[in-house]
Amino acid sequence: MAPLAKLVVACLILSLALIQVSWVAGGSIATYWGQDTNDTEGRLEELCNTGHYSHINVAFLTHFGDGRDLEFSIFDHCNNQVSCIRFGRDIKTCQSKQVKILLSIEGPYGTYSLNSVDDAQKVAKLLWDSYLIGVGFDGIDFHIENGSALYYENLTNYLKDYGKKNNKEVILSASPSGLYPDAYLEKAMYSGHFDIVWIQLFNSTSCQYDSANQNDYLPVASWEEWNMLLATGRPLFLGIPASEYISRSEQTDMDPLSPFGVPFFVPSIKSRHVSSKM
Repeated sequence: MAPLAKLVVACLILSLALIQVSWVAGGSIATYWGQDTNDTEGRLEELCNTGHYSHINVAFLTHFGDGRDLEFSIFDHCNNQVSCIRFGRDIKTCQSKQVKILLSIEGPYGTYSLNSVDDAQKVAKLLWDSYLIGVGFDGIDFHIENGSALYYENLTNYLKDYGKKNNKEVILSASPSGLYPDAYLEKAMYSGHFDIVWIQLFNSTSCQYDSANQNDYLPVASWEEWNMLLATGRPLFLGIPASEYISRSEQTDMDPLSPFGVPFFVPSIKSRHVSSKM
């Protein structure tokens, strides 16, 4: 069991909707970035220059599949030639600092689906050519919240295959809902292709922490289920909301994120990760 004194959860207030805070030996942080303006959340380079982050998910690519053109929206971070060139340079700067930059596909308001295995292969090729090779992202984050659940296991397979054939590591991460199994990524989870998984223990009465009555049974039960069903050794993050801007429920009390508010998770954490979402 990890000593409670070493279990540190960092909460950074960003107007950007999502944050992942992970506990590893020495500590590391992964964050979602890109859904606000330069004035509000700063440039990608500035985020990396803080030295706080090991992974940054750039959000979101909101349209793909079924013949749709890929649509990538990060506000004024890349909305003209000058800003896009600057964004590309920022990615290289971050990578030079050993920060992994992932493209997060979907988001809560996107339009996307895969209608066949062939469609999954086509989308994988587009992602490979345009973003993994073209822009230089280190990988793809699957943040699927609507649409069909079909063929994502094929998409992950093709993405990993492109990486192997071209001698490039392609990092794949997933952000499933807390309730197991996830409605959209269940089959993809069993593919074994995800390198990182962070569990959303919020926005669901079946597994969220209830700050009103201190009910910790539901999130612990969900965590234990994921802990047992996912392959051992795969980084597993615990996701808790730390801001009302990310949670659609009222259960957003930040107290459970303090070192004194997380002991109910400690027995099952061991060497795995703790994360917070803002």
